[in-house]
Amino acid sequence: MTAVDDDSSSKFPKDKWTLLFQGAESRVYKGEYYSKPAILKERFKKTYRLPELDQKLTKERIRAELKAYEKIGKRCKELFQLMSTVLYSDDRNIVMSEITDAQNVSEFINKNEPSSAAVADALFQMGVVVAQIHSCGIVHGDLTTSNFLVKQIEDDTTGEPEGNRKVVLIPIDFGLSSSSVTDEDRAVDLYVLERAIESTHPQVDFALFLQSYQEKMGTDKINKKLDQVRMRGRKRLAIG
Repeated sequence: MTAVDDDSSSKFPKDKWTLLFQGAESRVYKGEYYSKPAILKERFKKTYRLPELDQKLTKERIRAELKAYEKIGKRCKELFQLMSTVLYSDDRNIVMSEITDAQNVSEFINKNEPSSAAVADALFQMGVVVAQIHSCGIVHGDLTTSNFLVKQIEDDTTGEPEGNRKVVLIPIDFGLSSSSVTDEDRAVDLYVLERAIESTHPQVDFALFLQSYQEKMGTDKINKKLDQVRMRGRKRLAIG
């Protein structure tokens, strides 16, 4: 991974990168980095912010993403080996290798019946992945179904699709992450994901995710704490 502190607009000319989508904080492009398929995440300048504040916040979020990536690499080898590789970073950009034959979980759910075995398996695998993140001592801070990819797994001997799918983590969505091992912070992480799923995929059974998460963590303490977080969330909504 290369890190430099420069204006990388000349390094990533936009006529060579295809815009995939734009969010409130960043643009994501598809292209090539040293002739290999790659994904570029650009945290663009916010003109409504003071330049000094914009630069500070952007640096902090890039730093948080890289710190989480490196921590997963050191503490959670099983999860890390399935993730994209971060190839380059600077003050506003991160480039990672592209995972081919994959779509994010949100798209996957939209293309399948919410009650199907395929969606149930994706939710179950997501529970395992989030448990791995938490076991590494990281809370994500902004979990949604768009933070994960469903990848088609090929047979190692023939190269043909096995018909199996693997849920893998996207390593460039950790801008709001932090280090924590408390049940409270982990439960809040789950609550954020639950609310996101309720909003975008209301027919999906979130209990499948929680079952898998609890089994992987080896404790029901965090799920019990989640009940308390839900109650506080409902009170805030009722009060307004």
